[in-house]
Amino acid sequence: MRKKEIRSETSNKNPTKSETITDNDFSYVNLDAKIHDVKFETKPTTFWKDAIRRFSKNRSSVIAGAILAILIGMAIIVPIANNSNIDSAANYASYLPPKWFSPNGSGFLDGTKQVNDASTYKTTAGSMSEDTPTSELLPYGYDENAIFNHEISYSLRETSNATESGWGGMTSIAASNHTDNPCFWSPKASLGFSYPYSFEITLAESKNASLPLQGRTRLVAKVYLESDPLFLPLTEWSLGGDSIKAELINQKVAALSTDPFVSSTNVELGLELETNTTYDPSNIGLYPSVYLNSAVISSGQSTPTLLDKSSWDDSNECALRTSSKVSSIKELSWTTSGFATRSIQGVKYYVCSFSYDCYEAAFGIKTMSLDLDVLNSYIEKGYLSYDIDVGVSSFVMNEDICPIRSVTSQTKNRVWVPTANEWRYIYTFECQVSFYRYYGFDSAPSYIFGTNKMGNDYFKYLFAGLSTSLLLGVCCALINITFGLLWGAISGYFGGWTDMVMERFTEILGGVPWIVVMTLCVLLLGQSFQVFLLSLCLTGWMGVASMTRSQFYRYKGREYVLASRTLGSSDWRLIFRHILPNAIGPVVTASVLIVPSVIFDEASVSFLGLGLKGFKSFGVALSEAQNQMGDAPYMIIFGSIIVCLLMICFNLFGNGLRDAFNPSLKGMEE
Repeated sequence: MRKKEIRSETSNKNPTKSETITDNDFSYVNLDAKIHDVKFETKPTTFWKDAIRRFSKNRSSVIAGAILAILIGMAIIVPIANNSNIDSAANYASYLPPKWFSPNGSGFLDGTKQVNDASTYKTTAGSMSEDTPTSELLPYGYDENAIFNHEISYSLRETSNATESGWGGMTSIAASNHTDNPCFWSPKASLGFSYPYSFEITLAESKNASLPLQGRTRLVAKVYLESDPLFLPLTEWSLGGDSIKAELINQKVAALSTDPFVSSTNVELGLELETNTTYDPSNIGLYPSVYLNSAVISSGQSTPTLLDKSSWDDSNECALRTSSKVSSIKELSWTTSGFATRSIQGVKYYVCSFSYDCYEAAFGIKTMSLDLDVLNSYIEKGYLSYDIDVGVSSFVMNEDICPIRSVTSQTKNRVWVPTANEWRYIYTFECQVSFYRYYGFDSAPSYIFGTNKMGNDYFKYLFAGLSTSLLLGVCCALINITFGLLWGAISGYFGGWTDMVMERFTEILGGVPWIVVMTLCVLLLGQSFQVFLLSLCLTGWMGVASMTRSQFYRYKGREYVLASRTLGSSDWRLIFRHILPNAIGPVVTASVLIVPSVIFDEASVSFLGLGLKGFKSFGVALSEAQNQMGDAPYMIIFGSIIVCLLMICFNLFGNGLRDAFNPSLKGMEE
């Protein structure tokens, strides 16, 4: 092989020395392969395609977006597709619980509720007692047919209050101090002289304990004949009647009958505690009292008089006279005087517990009185056939949609009609009526979210309000984001005096409480959707503006911005083409949360009466649900679930958008 000589002259080597390099000192690579550019393994993409790809890989954000789409879709579709009326009251369906399943008495989404300690009433004649069979008792104020499986459990209770379903007990008359003598007075009654009187006071044995006094206290019966009292001291803690006292009364009446100036006398019975003023200092505040089981004074007249009727042997019944709204009963009540305190103890009553089908009670078959006009209206529609001359046996139901299922009785009354100046016959029909057909439903309705106080379908009411609130939130978000981005971009990009003036204005406006801004807007401009939107936007843009400003300070000094400026880009191109796309991620995340925050703000001001007056909004629905937690707790539960879903999903959705719009993550697989 031919040798090559290469002479290398260096400053640090001997110039006379030479080095010889041959071909054997080199090695060649890729002798049989072509050298070329490596092919790209990924395809070129745009910013938006890459953002969508990154967003789709965030599973939590995708799920949150799907849930948001469902809620927003329901807010649009439900108010249109659901035919329930939520614009007017339907009191027959107030507070119906949610119903998803057939009734089973569990109370879990089956339209039933558990009723505990319901008052009872006696279905047969006669007074209540412990011997009354429970088969004669029914819960007061509840439809018997709506009691699930007709299963009722009863229990006997005692109370210190008079109750319509109670009996017995003891009446207590107590002094309010140690000097005044309390009295318990019967109603006055005018009686003749030719009848004998009977007189009986019964004390409660279980309460005959010694009074907290050193001296004795005696019970005195005062019988007032006209204005001349007859004092009848009773044996201390004696029980039962006293014939001697009755004889004294009759003697007094006989004496008055000889008076030529007295033709009759008013008889009034009074029970008075004559107290001793000496008392034990260790019992200060414990005042004398007496417990009565009955008080009877009557005459021998064959026709009961007012005094006969006012006598009582049931403390519960006597106490009910005072609270009665019927004048004929109230005039029989006993009154107190002399700083007396009246109370009642040991009243017995039955209570019952059962599972109650609220939908059967509201829409089931019930007995109802209808007039001839209503009956004729159904006859004209062809729903039924009926002949008033034949009577009940002529009833024929022609259509299943007919509300009247049967006619049980027919009455005919002759009344005078002044406007027509004639006598007319009025027909009344006792009918078995299917109430869901009577209210215009084709089938028995069920409400998956229950109903509110007005009887409106809460499912439709809630989503109709959500549609209004979402519209308000979206409008507010668009306005606040647009204005906030412009304000923050200008302030952060130009800086200097421009930034200082704009920031001082923002601080002054932000120092005014939002509720004050809201109140002023309502007072000056009225209460409407537009005014509420304006009040939200007056200060709502400042958060977006502040975040945008900080992002502009972060990116405006970067090399790519300086390079673009060097190439002659205008300020607006730098702002909207280079800086804003890089700063949009955190801004989008914060901006997405504007929608649920608007719903919360609207709900808050609804409690102050400043909300969307006249609108069905989600905030108003939540406010009403909170006020009705005692009667319908399910309303606040369903509303709270939707609020939680909105807040969580908007948050996760915003996080996904933040990562998707982050330019620094472009092209990354993970």
